[in-house]
Amino acid sequence: MTYPAGDERVVTFYQESQKLVRFLSAADKRGFLAFFEAMGKGARFETAARNNFGNRFLNLEAVEREFKGYATSQLIPTTP
Repeated sequence: MTYPAGDERVVTFYQESQKLVRFLSAADKRGFLAFFEAMGKGARFETAARNNFGNRFLNLEAVEREFKGYATSQLIPTTP
């Protein structure tokens, strides 16, 4: 909810953000575009994910559960 303080945390924030975007885009390209548009219009993350990824991400816990393995991978997988 807030921007991280400190150089190390900022770098981690951007690395995680990049992986999250890749993960969501690979999960469903059309859903991701609609999700991205909704976020740009002010939707909350959880609402935009639930509304644009069908039954896959019904809540934030579902996103976190699927994303965790992807996020902790040293290599960026091509698909989630």
